[in-house]
Amino acid sequence: MNEEKYKIKCIDCGFICNHKFLTSCPKCGGMVDIIYNFDMVKISNSKNPNIKYFDLLPIKDKNNLVEVTNIITPLVHAKNIGNKLGFNNLFLKNETIHPTKTTKDRMASVALSYFKELRVEEFVIASTGNSAISYIKGASLTKAKIHVFLGKSFFEQLNIKESENIIIHVVDNDFVEAGKEAKKFAQEKDIVFEGGAFNPARREGLKLTYLEAFDQLKSQPDYIFQAVSSGMGIMGAYKGVKEYLQIGKLKKMPKIVCCQQESCNPMIRAWKDNSPIIKEKYIITNPKGLARAILRGDPTKTYPYLYKIVTESEGCFIDVNNEEIMEAIELAKLENLNICFAAAVALASAVKMIKNKKIESHEKILVNITGGERAGFL
Repeated sequence: MNEEKYKIKCIDCGFICNHKFLTSCPKCGGMVDIIYNFDMVKISNSKNPNIKYFDLLPIKDKNNLVEVTNIITPLVHAKNIGNKLGFNNLFLKNETIHPTKTTKDRMASVALSYFKELRVEEFVIASTGNSAISYIKGASLTKAKIHVFLGKSFFEQLNIKESENIIIHVVDNDFVEAGKEAKKFAQEKDIVFEGGAFNPARREGLKLTYLEAFDQLKSQPDYIFQAVSSGMGIMGAYKGVKEYLQIGKLKKMPKIVCCQQESCNPMIRAWKDNSPIIKEKYIITNPKGLARAILRGDPTKTYPYLYKIVTESEGCFIDVNNEEIMEAIELAKLENLNICFAAAVALASAVKMIKNKKIESHEKILVNITGGERAGFL
């Protein structure tokens, strides 16, 4: 497919960038995004989401697809949970059936494909675990050399082994420090830094969850719930919403709800103050919590984008406590789902709003169950 399939545009200043791997705008430093030529977009009938939604992926040649996963995951109408809550419009997108039991497999599929097409043969990533495992899973499908930076506790938890093209760097600190060390290493060695949430291909992969869900629902959702750390999943959801609005697959924007745990809730602290930025007083140092995958105490760089998304969609930020998270774990079992703590944060947030009468009985809720129990293990 020719160069007209998409362009790379800065979200902040609108600058049109060159077709190369970028994690920020060369003009203003803002986040860059993939903008498609919608005259060329067609949704196919394929059972492989990477093919079905290929016209909305930043890949021009199907031969460059690196498929860590190629599964269209089930949408569960949570009738058993609904009977318990007296609410019949709860739907769960079950991402637990991917190879490593996490939606990050979608992210790795598109990001690795994007790198392959752009001939990026060596890069550096930092991860709390799930992203790293998904990339490692995909490493066997590509010749790329990947440097993985992990905090010590996550490394010990995952028991990852090095290989010819997977080099592990253990940082005796948390994820934020691992990220800083990864970026420093990439700069010193002149290797591509993968960029995390600022890597547009990550968000393009994660949006597939929502495109599938929108197609699976008989009518569009009124609410979207997802747990957030950096918020790239929410940014992917928003991207999918905007694109489906553009091509007429959705008629209105759902309310987007960003969910955190009370023990690590810097975004909720900012939101309650109606602040569009993370101030120093909102940052949580050495964060702890059940949902380790979303323990980001300092989301300074990404929160402003989420604030705009939530404000535009008339959604909100919400947090839940440990008791509510554990209740969600048990509720999910009513639908035969064994979910991770991060997914439980999203479900618990939806349950909390239902119980508090914040959602009308006729309104439809979509919860992204981003991972299963022991998600991110090979």
